[in-house]
Amino acid sequence: MCNLKDLDDQESVPAGVYVPISVPVHLLNTDSSITCRAYHLTNQPQTDLHAGGGQEIIPHDRQPSQTYLKVLVKAATESGVPDEYIEWLRGIKHNGKQVPAMEAKLELDKVQLS
Repeated sequence: MCNLKDLDDQESVPAGVYVPISVPVHLLNTDSSITCRAYHLTNQPQTDLHAGGGQEIIPHDRQPSQTYLKVLVKAATESGVPDEYIEWLRGIKHNGKQVPAMEAKLELDKVQLS
């Protein structure tokens, strides 16, 4: 894997905000699995998102940025992820934060969110 230090720095691993973990991901198109790097929040909030209430109970500071959500939607679309999942991604509540320079660099201007 390349650029792990850059990814870890971006996710605030050195500051202890996240810890990198390995997660098996099943590939539907090849019926095989690969190991992917993910980041686990070290200080888990007390809000129980599985208790019900849907996205409305997600605190503002735990919502993804609008730019990040656009990146997810674009990547899912380009990767051939099923339309139902892409629509679900588009509907995730975001915190409204944008990074215009990154959106321009990644050509996110045509990515639509709900």
